[in-house]
Amino acid sequence: MDVSYDCELKLSTDFEPTSFKEVASHDERKEVMQKEYDALIKNGTLKLVDPPLGIKPIGCKWVYKNKYKADGSLDRPTARLVAKGFA
Repeated sequence: MDVSYDCELKLSTDFEPTSFKEVASHDERKEVMQKEYDALIKNGTLKLVDPPLGIKPIGCKWVYKNKYKADGSLDRPTARLVAKGFA
């Protein structure tokens, strides 16, 4: 058995992007992001508005993770839109 082949296969199935640039070529991830965005709008959790003059809005970013089944196999990818924290 070729160990390098197993490693490459494992990495490709458990892909967890860290930026939108990495997600841009993955249709399944973009679909998950759209569903999350639609849910935030529908629930009233997110509302897009113009900020008042002189007020800087809080930034946000996408966080990407994978959900796994009890046997360790990939269940589904997830995406969450989160507010950026302050240090």
